[in-house]
Amino acid sequence: MRVISWANLVLGVWLFFSPFALNFSETKSALYEHLILGFLIVAFALWRAIEMSEKAALTGASWTVAGLGILALIAPFVLGYSTITVAVWNDVIIGAAVMALAVFNAFQEPHALGMHREQH
Repeated sequence: MRVISWANLVLGVWLFFSPFALNFSETKSALYEHLILGFLIVAFALWRAIEMSEKAALTGASWTVAGLGILALIAPFVLGYSTITVAVWNDVIIGAAVMALAVFNAFQEPHALGMHREQH
């Protein structure tokens, strides 16, 4: 579903700019994580949103976005900025939302469910 991919794209844009908007850009590990994951979420969600065909690769793009959401979710604890409460809440909420939307999107594809159109 394209609307889900567009929603993930918006969440990726927010993730990219959130260190500046929420004032934790001075923490380099948090800044770089947000810039990198935000960019990647935007890139894969955009690809997923604008591709018109029903390729199995699109399901892979959704699963990639889901994985990036998981990385955003755990990043504060792995990268050592879990003491910055606003960054933790931002990452947990955005990461969980991205992951949930992407998983839902992946399961909307016929390839994910083992269904294929018959070729005539």
